[in-house]
Amino acid sequence: TWKEYLSYKKEYENEKRKVEKMTNEGRDEYDLRKAQEVLKETESMISHTKSSFIKKVHVFKK
Repeated sequence: TWKEYLSYKKEYENEKRKVEKMTNEGRDEYDLRKAQEVLKETESMISHTKSSFIKKVHVFKK
C-alpha cells in the first residue's frame, strides 16, 4: 500500500543518515557493513512496495 511505501521511504532516509554518521565517525567495519545491508534491504522493499502498489492501481482502474 501507499502507506507502506511511505514508511519504507522514511526508514530508508533514517538508515541512510545512520550509515553516513557511522562512516564519518570511522565506526567498526563489521557494524558499518551490517548497517549498509539494512539500507540495501530497505531500498529493495521500497522498489517492491512501489511495484506492488502500481499493479494494484492498474487492477483497480480496470
